[in-house]
Amino acid sequence: MNRERLAALMQVHQEALCAHPEDRTPHEAILSILRGLERSEITLRQALKLLSVQALRLDDPPAHQALYRQAAVALLQMEHEE
Repeated sequence: MNRERLAALMQVHQEALCAHPEDRTPHEAILSILRGLERSEITLRQALKLLSVQALRLDDPPAHQALYRQAAVALLQMEHEE
């Protein structure tokens, strides 16, 4: 996994967290998953699984579910570009 691209993805979510406080919960969850991946606490497969589980939560609004899916797609693209 490209550490620079992972750091850039984390920065995007950190900035979104500040810019859109109403979407705080999904951005915090995504950042937590990305940090775990960065620290090698979880594997890419585990990160994708966590994001997919979050995306399927029926009590989250569709916009939040989309954030989780977008993060998963970004990780998959990073992996395929290596």
